[in-house]
Parts: sequence; C-alpha cells; structure tokens
Amino acid sequence: MVGLPDEKWSKLVTAFVVVKNPGISAGDLDTFLKDSNKLASFKRPRRYEILP
Repeated sequence: MVGLPDEKWSKLVTAFVVVKNPGISAGDLDTFLKDSNKLASFKRPRRYEILP
C-alpha cells in the first residue's frame, strides 16, 4: 500500500492488488475487508488498483 496524491485528503491510501480471478472488483475487496473484522476501518485502503 502507498499514499497517492489526493486533492481532498492530500494523500489517499491505495492498495495495488494482483488477483487470480479477473472477476474480482475493488468493491469485492473492500467488502471482504469490512466483513472480515480483522482490519480496523481507518486502516482500510480507500482506493484499490487491480493489476493483471
């Protein structure tokens, strides 16, 4: 994860993710992290970049 420039927040935590299933979306990843209760809300990435 890295902080990328953002106009509103100055930096936005972004996760670059390589997925095995091309059908997985950024929304799927965010939902998984929300539902797993293993990562505090403030630690979740606010943006996801899906890589091949």
